Amino acid sequence: MTDFINNPLLTQQPFDSFDKTVLKRYENISKVKKLPGLFDDSSSDVWEIQGVCFEDSSKLINYVIKSHQVSDPSSFWQGMNLLFKRSICNSYRDAKATYTFIDTLTDLKIPQVCDVLVGQTHCALVLEKIYGELIEATGVADSLVKQLAKFLAEMHSQPVIRMGSIVANSEAEQGLIYDSKAWQRDILLTIQTLVSDELAQSPWVIEAVKNTSDLTIQKIVPLMMDLRWDQFSQIEGELVGVFDLDAFVFAPIELDFVILEYLLTTQQLTIFKKAYEEAGANNLRVPTVAKVRNVYRVLFFLINALGESDIEKWMSQPCFFDD
Repeated sequence: MTDFINNPLLTQQPFDSFDKTVLKRYENISKVKKLPGLFDDSSSDVWEIQGVCFEDSSKLINYVIKSHQVSDPSSFWQGMNLLFKRSICNSYRDAKATYTFIDTLTDLKIPQVCDVLVGQTHCALVLEKIYGELIEATGVADSLVKQLAKFLAEMHSQPVIRMGSIVANSEAEQGLIYDSKAWQRDILLTIQTLVSDELAQSPWVIEAVKNTSDLTIQKIVPLMMDLRWDQFSQIEGELVGVFDLDAFVFAPIELDFVILEYLLTTQQLTIFKKAYEEAGANNLRVPTVAKVRNVYRVLFFLINALGESDIEKWMSQPCFFDD
């Protein structure tokens, strides 16, 4: 057996950020390949590694490692911390329970959490590799829209009474019933913290700040704050899995529908609405977002949810979920 201390792959990224004492199970890796980032503001660097299966040493298997530099949170994760007290590292820490929970709600393939690495400067999550192709945002087939609707209906059919982490890490969190006033304060603080001095003078931001006091919560559900097509895996036009669940939290259901107005065309939104209501349990219906749209649009702009840098263009997106 190779001495893992002498394996040159363990002296390179992403392993060079971690003490050798936690790398014993990686002693026989034979391949490390960095994968391209999808966004300039990406919070983690991603590698694919090949090595002996952790559970069965007779098998050779591919894993995906996501490594995050602790001192460099993106605007997205600054927002996650302000709203939900979530950082990437505590998301990685809770990943096994979070991923398992989501797995119980859907038929889509959810990656198995294999390991969490913690170092002084970085944290990393090691997942089984899910096979399939990324979904491109352009030219999305109607079948994928229907399958996305089914997935979100599965999530939205599981209402809860508290906000934040999927995993309750204390008795206080387990019994916490979230109220609208606390959510209003958190949204206001997040907008005020993330907005630049110049952008703070935008009429859109001024209006959003004013309207935070009118926010209400219709229902709290498990949802993905970074919902995008590239989070999902497809094989031959069929939705088969979810690559990334790190930003899953319990949050107001309207957030999903505000971001869907950016992800889908008008025709696709019509298809989505019909498929969503057909798939949902307990007479699930699409909520109206008219009263909360502009506040949540400003929020998503400030956390750079889809990479748009022009607030006028962002806020001018057509509206759909109004009745």
